[in-house]
Amino acid sequence: AFLKMFEFRSKSELERFKVEDFYSDPFDREKIEEKLTSKGFLINEEVKLRKKDGTRFSVSISATAAKDDSGKIIHFDGIIEDNTERKAMMDRIIQERDRSQLYLDIAGVMFLALDRKGNIILANQKTCEIIGITEKNLIGKNWFDNYLPKNIQLDVKDVFNNLMDGNTKLAKFHENEILTTSGEKRLIAWHNNVRKDYSGNVIGIISSGLDVTEENKAREDILNYQSDLKSLANELIITEEEAKRRLATTRSEEHTSEL
Repeated sequence: AFLKMFEFRSKSELERFKVEDFYSDPFDREKIEEKLTSKGFLINEEVKLRKKDGTRFSVSISATAAKDDSGKIIHFDGIIEDNTERKAMMDRIIQERDRSQLYLDIAGVMFLALDRKGNIILANQKTCEIIGITEKNLIGKNWFDNYLPKNIQLDVKDVFNNLMDGNTKLAKFHENEILTTSGEKRLIAWHNNVRKDYSGNVIGIISSGLDVTEENKAREDILNYQSDLKSLANELIITEEEAKRRLATTRSEEHTSEL
């Protein structure tokens, strides 16, 4: 397996190389030998090694120091694992994570993920912007205790608990106020989806939220304006009826005077 990993054709070909020839960075070998000498073992130490043709690749080394009866190190026994595929997979995962985070951050709506206790485990840039806090200071805090007005905390927790119990139809869409760090209240329209583990158990929610504070204020202003117009119209009708009544009274008085 060693010959295959380092692309040697035979053990005799391998014997022409020294241990240091396989390290792309001499410091890595020194570091490994120091740990083995001081501790007597090392587990999953990641380094870059070189194959016979000089190609560098990532490996994980676990080793122990074999000692004689006097405690003197005679040699090292080790296992080398080729991490190339795992490293490439992790790099792809990290790239996908960063890409997803970028998409979340450029979105014009809030994205928020909570665990089963209501603690924040993900928040995009829009969420931080509206609340007025950095992501670092937001992650880990309880959403209900810190960012909801006290008078609605229990009601919103009921919505959350319905989601945790699997009643998604009851709580998929919800609208409630949130509390910013400055004490301002903002009205958010939420679209909620549950998060599940591989066994299908609900482990939290991820929600997108649209800030509808200004739209709601505009809607209320329109309703108030319509109400004012209706009141004014009623006053005009009353005024017109009063004018007709007074005109009729005046004519009647004039007629009586002529008689």
